[in-house]
Amino acid sequence: DDDDDDDDDDDDDDDEDGYYNIHVPKEVAEAAKRGLMLHNEYHRGGTDVGVHTAEKLIRRDPHTRDEVRHIAAYFPRHSVDNLGQNGRHGDKVSNGYIAWNLWG
Repeated sequence: DDDDDDDDDDDDDDDEDGYYNIHVPKEVAEAAKRGLMLHNEYHRGGTDVGVHTAEKLIRRDPHTRDEVRHIAAYFPRHSVDNLGQNGRHGDKVSNGYIAWNLWG
């Protein structure tokens, strides 16, 4: 029975190249921009992959299904990375806060 097939092969939201037909939300692009500014200012926080992700988010480029899944998988793994250390109360900006923003 084909009704039992749950492998998410529905491509209604994808174009022929496998890119989602959605736009990166403005708030996500702004967070990525903030992360990239902090990364450049402090010369730390995030990896080359995070920086590349931020650059693509800032441009608001379309993302493949795998890229969206990769970005989404970042957040649960790093939700404990000193996100409260954001520099707003005179505390040091943490590497985790910088990296979190790089990923949008």
